[in-house]
Amino acid sequence: MFGYTANSEIRKSPYSSSANSFTATITGNANGQVTITMSAATTANLRAGRYMYDVLVTSSSGNKIRAVEGIVNVLPGVTRT
Repeated sequence: MFGYTANSEIRKSPYSSSANSFTATITGNANGQVTITMSAATTANLRAGRYMYDVLVTSSSGNKIRAVEGIVNVLPGVTRT
């Protein structure tokens, strides 16, 4: 996966105008591994609910592939210490 980049967003629906971004990093050039992370501040601002996400991988020539997509359930915190 040399020369590729990755991007990832989470939205309430594919049609939502607002999104939160993951940091997407290609961590395994030989095996195609992509790692996505989200900062604590961004995570804390997500309201409880169901969201959709995907990971878009782009080659150096501009070809785009949706490598992964799925659903995330954000649950409210319970423990308050």
